[in-house]
Amino acid sequence: MHNVGESADWEEEMVPVPVNNEFLEQLIEMGVTDVRGRKALVHGGSVEGALTWLSEHQDDADIDQPYMVRKKDTLPKPVLTEEEKLARVEAMKDKIKQRREERAKQERAEEIRREKDRRERGQRMDETLEERQRQQRKRDLDKAKREKEEEAKERARLRAEIARDKEMRRKNNGVLPSVLGVEGYNPPIIQYNQPGGDAPAAGAPAPSSSTATPKPAVAAAPAASAAVAAAVSPEAKIEQAIGMISRYRTAGDGGQALKLLLTFVKNIVEHPDDPKYRSINPESAAFKSKLASLVGPPQFFKYAGFERDNFDGKLKYAGAADHPVLLFAHRKLVEADALYQQQNPV
Repeated sequence: MHNVGESADWEEEMVPVPVNNEFLEQLIEMGVTDVRGRKALVHGGSVEGALTWLSEHQDDADIDQPYMVRKKDTLPKPVLTEEEKLARVEAMKDKIKQRREERAKQERAEEIRREKDRRERGQRMDETLEERQRQQRKRDLDKAKREKEEEAKERARLRAEIARDKEMRRKNNGVLPSVLGVEGYNPPIIQYNQPGGDAPAAGAPAPSSSTATPKPAVAAAPAASAAVAAAVSPEAKIEQAIGMISRYRTAGDGGQALKLLLTFVKNIVEHPDDPKYRSINPESAAFKSKLASLVGPPQFFKYAGFERDNFDGKLKYAGAADHPVLLFAHRKLVEADALYQQQNPV
């Protein structure tokens, strides 16, 4: 018996590649060397195939280099008994079962990992959604706060305007001077106790009681009736609306409103056949910032012939572009805008 070291050396011993000994002897008898015969039989398989291979490769540089294999590979494999075959089958089954269990274990671990990742993603999405909702609530609160502050500023501005108008009336004997002159958009109130029943010029001092000659109330009644009749006409309402807008002097609000109204009306007059100029969007940024917070624009639109469409909420003008009322509104806006810029230079 060989010891362990000797057995390992024996198994690793290299020997020439085994071939069919009968074919090899025939080649040797023909004068072929053992090394070339073995190599030729490996590639050719038979005597004829070996001779063909030799004729094609006899000039190869490594033609005399032998093919060597381990000695243990040349030994015939032992024939297994039925018990050994069954043992090998069971071993293979156990190995297959083990591999299946390992694969199932890996799949369970992978499924757990995926479920964990899914839950983490869901948690992150919930956190993101909650953060978005928090930010939206903050934006809504900030917007409400800004709107409240703007409303407070607007109320304060209106109170200041009213106080100033009251002071101007007090200093001018109850008459509010027009920003556009005696015949402008803010005409003074009718003074029935003035000579001839005419209103005094803007800024003119009221006559004293010693010089004033009051007229009888009966004589003043027709003039009052005429004034009331004129006040309800569309032209008078348009003049009144423009007069209210012209009083907004803070930050040039009135001038900006007059320019935007003039743009709307001018587009209709100059482009009578273009429908896009006959529709105004009250939700636009320009409308909201320059007209929505003022008192006069709604009255102006109403009496100039604009109507709100219940379907889309837009203000639409359906009348003729050369309608006298619209042309009147255009002319008065041009005059008002020019005078506002003159009296309120930037």
